[in-house]
Amino acid sequence: MFADDTKMFNVVHENRNDTVQNDLKALSDWSKRWQLKFNIKKCKVIHYGNSNPQMQFTMPTEEGDEDLPNANTEKDLGVTFDQSLKFSLQTNEAVNKANRLIGLVRRSFAYMDKDMFLPLYKSIIRPHLEYASCIWYPLLKGDLDKLERVQRRATKIVKKLQDKSYDQRLKELGLPTLNYRRRRADIIQVFKIIKGLDDIEAEIFFDFREDSRTRGHKFKLRKPRARLKIRSHSFSSRIVNTWNNLYHTTVQAENINAFKDQLNNDRAMGDKFCYQF
Repeated sequence: MFADDTKMFNVVHENRNDTVQNDLKALSDWSKRWQLKFNIKKCKVIHYGNSNPQMQFTMPTEEGDEDLPNANTEKDLGVTFDQSLKFSLQTNEAVNKANRLIGLVRRSFAYMDKDMFLPLYKSIIRPHLEYASCIWYPLLKGDLDKLERVQRRATKIVKKLQDKSYDQRLKELGLPTLNYRRRRADIIQVFKIIKGLDDIEAEIFFDFREDSRTRGHKFKLRKPRARLKIRSHSFSSRIVNTWNNLYHTTVQAENINAFKDQLNNDRAMGDKFCYQF
């Protein structure tokens, strides 16, 4: 639950929808008891998984049980979820918003230098490309390229840098690639979970490795087996290699600010100013 938005999820086996259906009835009973009735017209069901039986669910009302419509996509706290979980729609929305803002900046300023560009870009353009990236980290390379092209286009607003390559413009501006920024956000989130800075049970996401070898750090993770690419790309899987390769001084930082400082110089993160299309 978040404000007036309520979500519920569960695994549904073939020819058995009683778990979810019972939960829906319990939610309905709770809403009646507290006189906070759900708007049935805004309630939807989205099914995930190739073998999902696509069961029909109902919500109890005063007139009787009402079927809940199925949806292919749903926006939740600013992130658009689709049935494939590839997040191409979310990528397109972020790219379109950022490109519109780039156009607005171009029209509003006849001249733009580095000192003018950086605060504008960091405050009103880049946030649209990074919001909740740990959740919707793009799966397809085409989507990754779309996002990076937005920053490539934005950096050309600075006239003195227009004739330089993208990598050179990034170094001049001190801007990492968006791909680097997403990986950095992932690793920072791992640190917060493992260190208990976020109220999330680490065991839900991570399988800690019991390894007697002294090489590396003591918080290494075991990479889960994945049959599908979408599973191997999920948060708890895609972060494992980078996290395990971090310096032990980085992982053992005393607080989040010290961790971020160490992360900036950790070779496991790769070149922050280079992106290959």
